[in-house]
Amino acid sequence: MGPEGRRVGPLVRDQEGPEKKIAMRVIGPERFQAIREAADSRGATLTDVLLAAYFRALCRTLYPPEKVPLPLEVSVDMRYLLPEEDNRRIANLSSAEFPAFAWIPDEQFRTTLTRVKEQMDGFTAGYPGLAFILHTSVATEETLRQPEEAFIPRLEHRDLTGENDLVFGDIPVSGAYLICHGEGPVLCTSAFRDTLTLAAGFPDGSRQIMDAIVRELDHFP
Repeated sequence: MGPEGRRVGPLVRDQEGPEKKIAMRVIGPERFQAIREAADSRGATLTDVLLAAYFRALCRTLYPPEKVPLPLEVSVDMRYLLPEEDNRRIANLSSAEFPAFAWIPDEQFRTTLTRVKEQMDGFTAGYPGLAFILHTSVATEETLRQPEEAFIPRLEHRDLTGENDLVFGDIPVSGAYLICHGEGPVLCTSAFRDTLTLAAGFPDGSRQIMDAIVRELDHFP
């Protein structure tokens, strides 16, 4: 329950494997609509809100040094660069941006969101994700290799509400969401119709991180 008795969403499932744990939560229509409206009223995107909640949850769970910038990776769908007739194709065409925020423990959510929005607006003002593609295209394999402990927390968000693009013959689509993949800590979020699904995958502590994210969203607006 939230501070005003609002239910954020039930647990969908928690999955544990030998190397990675995945926790999932669903935010239902009423609460999701409130989050959307609050984001719009502040000129923020849903990605901005989720990134702010993710960052705050990580800091409240992992306790990084204060006032030291913590980098996060935000996935970018690069199909926006494709011609209009091709940009709906299913393809692994993605890149990333890397905002960094310092942890201020007594900061309110809306202030964190303002800082997040400022950085994300700077990325989207140009060609988001393109710089990282150019970097990786010239980097050597040795340059790109990094130890497991150096993995940067990643956020992947997709809006799946364009349900007309989800066609499986005569079978109607009743639900859709992203699941986590890849190495390192990752939060996958996806919106479909009036539901927001969160899926967090970490080597350890998925449930704690997920619960912290839900609590942060419960304080917005």
